[in-house]
Amino acid sequence: LKKQGKKILLIDPIKNKTARLADDYLKIEPATDAFLVNAILKQLGLIQTEESLSELLKICNINIDQFETALKYITNGKTAIITGYGLQRYSNGKNIVQWINRLAYLTNNLDNLYYCTSSKEGLPKPPINNPTINISELLEKLENNFFHMAIIVASNPIISYPSNNRLKNAFKQLEHLIVVDTNKTETVSIASDFIKVGGMFAQKDISGSYFYPDRIIIRDKIINHLSDYDAAVLVAQNLSINLTLDIPTIPENKVDSKKSYSMRYLPLILPKKEHGLRLITRSHYSYLNSQHFGDFKANFLYISPTDAEKYHLKDGDTVLIKGNNEKATAKIQITNDLGEGYIFAYKCQKFIEGDPNLFTKFIPTDSKTGIALYDTFVELEKL
Repeated sequence: LKKQGKKILLIDPIKNKTARLADDYLKIEPATDAFLVNAILKQLGLIQTEESLSELLKICNINIDQFETALKYITNGKTAIITGYGLQRYSNGKNIVQWINRLAYLTNNLDNLYYCTSSKEGLPKPPINNPTINISELLEKLENNFFHMAIIVASNPIISYPSNNRLKNAFKQLEHLIVVDTNKTETVSIASDFIKVGGMFAQKDISGSYFYPDRIIIRDKIINHLSDYDAAVLVAQNLSINLTLDIPTIPENKVDSKKSYSMRYLPLILPKKEHGLRLITRSHYSYLNSQHFGDFKANFLYISPTDAEKYHLKDGDTVLIKGNNEKATAKIQITNDLGEGYIFAYKCQKFIEGDPNLFTKFIPTDSKTGIALYDTFVELEKL
């Protein structure tokens, strides 16, 4: 887009690397994007709201000049709207995405809306009639001895899942914990069995695109190692389960879900608020989501100058973090990349003592398909 001379606006609570490419940047209050959308649609005369423009912008912590900058991106013609992954991590994330979709529809940009969909969107899916448990119930079920065994494939929940200290203790109580992965992880270290595999390129698969669901190809096996599927078949055989996998035929014409839109009633939901500071924990761009490799130079707890002054902190100070009946210690780094009321740490990375996911909880998002990791609030105490 940049090479084509297009202008880019980044809207994010954290001034991340994309801001280096962007022509404009709005440091929005976390989980208030829907209120900015309402302000834009109200100003364009496309909807009516009970809240005034100033009230909507106050919730977003955006001034009128910043709002006018964002508004120009919509009024100046065709606009691509790219919805980030982070919105899935708030308890009102589905509502935010629905409002962004409505912005695209009402401004005739529905065909220019890019969002997080399945990379295999449009492919036929076999019916699954087995009983399911919502991900938000996982810890509770484990602690109540609902499971006798667990098979974990290509995941490192001891690092990447919420309330990971309790989760680790619950996993240890299982009769069997089988982990299938490409390398030894923290979860493997407590497993009863570890099956080492070659990863995603060790099996024939379908390769798709999150943003372009029409770009789907069948990819052959690339490396000659045991695959996740091979391991699953072997485990199934030992459990007397017949497991087979058929690569579905790629249909010539896939349904484009972006072509239709319903203008049903859509509420406007305020972000969750608790006492303390909101802890946002995103991935570092150099690391996989669930891996931790030795000492990590970016394992600070980042805080805005306003909040640092409030807590009487300076760069390099050590703080005690408290929340979710857990404690950790971390070094502080003050940055203008954050706003007031929230702090940031790279997830899956260790502090001086402890790690960020000690404090996250199994709170379901409003889509009921994920965990509201960013709705974590902690207290800080200078040491």
